[in-house]
Amino acid sequence: MNVLAIDVGGTHIKILVTGQKVHRQFVSGPQLNPGVMVAGVKNLVQDWPYDVISIGYPGPVRNNRPVAEPFNLGKGWVEFNYRAAFNSTLLKYFLPSPAHYSIVLVSLASPGRGQADAT
Repeated sequence: MNVLAIDVGGTHIKILVTGQKVHRQFVSGPQLNPGVMVAGVKNLVQDWPYDVISIGYPGPVRNNRPVAEPFNLGKGWVEFNYRAAFNSTLLKYFLPSPAHYSIVLVSLASPGRGQADAT
């Protein structure tokens, strides 16, 4: 299973897929909204096959959704329909950034890991 890991940060959006050696990124910042983030990610992963998506979000998450707008990015993150934007069958994990790092990094580093569905 190839996991597309997306790290939503205040200065960059970083992405990596299982099996790739180098992450890709683009600039974020106070004007970045979730629609622009999704478009940027889709542009960068056109040649990377993946089976599921995990998003690390810079704020609180409950029930696999952001519950507060990030202070360092544009607006619209709480109400945005991520499942529709990415594909409802692929988005499996939406986690606050600290949990995202520990879970996804283990998944990307270890073949056969990260196969549990959190939804």
